Amino acid sequence: MQKAERIFSFVIALLCLGYLFFVWKMDELGSVNEPGAAFFPAVLGMLGLATSLKLLLTSMLAPADGKAVNIPKPGLLRFLIYLAASLLFIPFFENLGANIAIFMLVLVLTKVLGAKGWVRPVALASASSAVAYLLFVVMLEVPLPRGLF
Repeated sequence: MQKAERIFSFVIALLCLGYLFFVWKMDELGSVNEPGAAFFPAVLGMLGLATSLKLLLTSMLAPADGKAVNIPKPGLLRFLIYLAASLLFIPFFENLGANIAIFMLVLVLTKVLGAKGWVRPVALASASSAVAYLLFVVMLEVPLPRGLF
């Protein structure tokens, strides 16, 4: 299990480094007093890198337990669906629009996480899209991709 943890932590650290590389290419980093558009993404990238390096170090310093842990197939399937939905959110955000992409992401993730029925997941997905619209478009006046609409 420790080998898998090391590999996972290392891959996440590499992804965070790649993310930070693209954030640093943005010209709008700003400062703590006057943050630019890239400031918050840079903070998130550094937090992700620090966390992944901490996990890597912890797994390297932990004594070997020699036990293999099998992930149950339903749990692995839920994880893969969760990962696929999160990755598909990015192209859907641009092509279908922010409101539809947020609605779809929240709906899929709530169902994957075990929500029963459809009323609550649809209500949560609708509320999430509405809050994102109100926050970004109305209050902050930040245009979101419109996509189909």
